[in-house]
Amino acid sequence: MDQPPSLMKRSEPMTSRLWPVLLLLFVIASGCRTYGGYGTEEATLAQIEQANEQFTAALARAETEAQALRAAVGRYPALAPVAAGYEETLARHRALIARHEALLEQAAATSGLFAWIMQTRYRTISRVFGGLLAEQQVVYDRYLDAYESVARVVGAPVAWVNAVTTSPRSRYYVVPPQYEAIRQTPTVSIRDLLGS
Repeated sequence: MDQPPSLMKRSEPMTSRLWPVLLLLFVIASGCRTYGGYGTEEATLAQIEQANEQFTAALARAETEAQALRAAVGRYPALAPVAAGYEETLARHRALIARHEALLEQAAATSGLFAWIMQTRYRTISRVFGGLLAEQQVVYDRYLDAYESVARVVGAPVAWVNAVTTSPRSRYYVVPPQYEAIRQTPTVSIRDLLGS
């Protein structure tokens, strides 16, 4: 009992406390590569390029829809705010196309020894892809909101309104819903809705 308290605590082995610390240091030093698909950078870049091409093609369709919407404002004055919002979305769409092309070039240019060691290229490309899809989805959602507003204003039948909306996000997909939603386009145009 006359021993100092520091010597009494040394009775348990030092290695039992050392293993968790060593394991933590190993995980930190290894970069915690327990996620992702390293080596898939080129495939992800191809997906970014494909998403950009689809987004550019959607702009052409949206511009023709905007012309029809502008022409319909004379017949349906309640469509004026919808048309103004659609024009804002078109402007945002055009700006995002240029921004996404620049992001693709920036992500493709990420290279070097440091990028290889720290796996920053994979992370950068994945981050760019996720952000790009999110921004594109916002634009697509705004277009769908405009379709639904036009359908309500012109009094389109319920079947037309249901054709405009996308599938619910609560279902399970083979492809994640954020990627599938990018490929979905309304099956009904604004011209169809205005003609009903």
